[in-house]
Amino acid sequence: MRFKHSLAYPIIFIISLVAGVTLWLGYYSNLDTLQDTIEGREIDKSQAVYRAVKDKIDHEIKKIDVLSQILKEKCQLQRGLIGYQVHGDLEPLQEAMDRLYPSLRENSVDFFLITDQQGNIVYRASTRSTGGDLSGAWGLEEALTGRNTISAGLGPLGWAILSLAPISFEGRQYGVLVLGISLDDDFARKIGEATNNQISFSTSYQVLASSWPAGERWRLDLDRVTESIINKKFIFLNDDRLNLDSFYTPIKIADETICLIINADTTPIADLLGRKKRQLFLSLLAVLAVTIGIGSGLTIAIVRPLKELENRSLAAIKELAYQDVAFSRCGNEIDTLSWAVELMLSAIKSHLRICTGSRRPCAGKRASCSSWTTSFPVSRMVSASWT
Repeated sequence: MRFKHSLAYPIIFIISLVAGVTLWLGYYSNLDTLQDTIEGREIDKSQAVYRAVKDKIDHEIKKIDVLSQILKEKCQLQRGLIGYQVHGDLEPLQEAMDRLYPSLRENSVDFFLITDQQGNIVYRASTRSTGGDLSGAWGLEEALTGRNTISAGLGPLGWAILSLAPISFEGRQYGVLVLGISLDDDFARKIGEATNNQISFSTSYQVLASSWPAGERWRLDLDRVTESIINKKFIFLNDDRLNLDSFYTPIKIADETICLIINADTTPIADLLGRKKRQLFLSLLAVLAVTIGIGSGLTIAIVRPLKELENRSLAAIKELAYQDVAFSRCGNEIDTLSWAVELMLSAIKSHLRICTGSRRPCAGKRASCSSWTTSFPVSRMVSASWT
């Protein structure tokens, strides 16, 4: 069987092309599905971390609120503040606050101080210092009017969460007790270690706190922070180059809304995705090879009978012409079979015409029809081209 101009080639090519395109599209479809699944998983993971961070902050707020409610009723603090305002004696207040401060530190309280009615700091246990103006702190005005207040924001103590409780005795207010937690790098680092992520807090203008080292904070995008806060929605970004997921989401801390940024290392996921890509690609090649093999086998099974029919046609011509017929096989199987059948029909017609003209049977009689060979063009060349 000659395959130079065989019909098998275009059939196998078409089968291979269709199979290849179909499998290639399937490959990218499966890959996109896998990536979407992984991205959805990472978003769910980041949202779980967000809820954990929010619960942690709410717990800290409730803790300092309860502590401030308890401490403002402490007789030692009330007497010490009254003694300072009436007699100018600060020592009893200092002793009472210094005695209470270690237990507060165990509860992660960063600020423990008392102000007078003008917002001036009477004493700050954490630094053992006096003096300073806290009148610019958010929520102090409300506390000076006798209201318990929870506030968050940037003030004289830095960016902090504050619980402000008025200290009163017999219906008269003498000052404000302030407990606070700093929203600083240590706070972000503790949460980051607990959640196994990089945690940052930021406003539209600056990063307030981050578990990232100082040299790595270029990864935080303030434009995304602004977009998240303004639109009040989360933004998820995946950086394949850095193998880093970034999740920007607004978070409300007391009366202030800032942006929580969660960064996760995706190197293990990138490795998993790479393995899945290789597995899908190898599966594609295997299926393509099997498809081409089966297609080739079926094509040969189709082409072989055509070749056999062509050969039988040429054998019939040889039998009728009593000699080999020159035949050019430069087309595909259908072309050559068509010309062979046409030539065979011409040979049969010529044979019947001669036999009819002689008015005597010629089946099996080579001598009676010898004159036919001179009238039949045995040297006829049939050429066909296949494109």
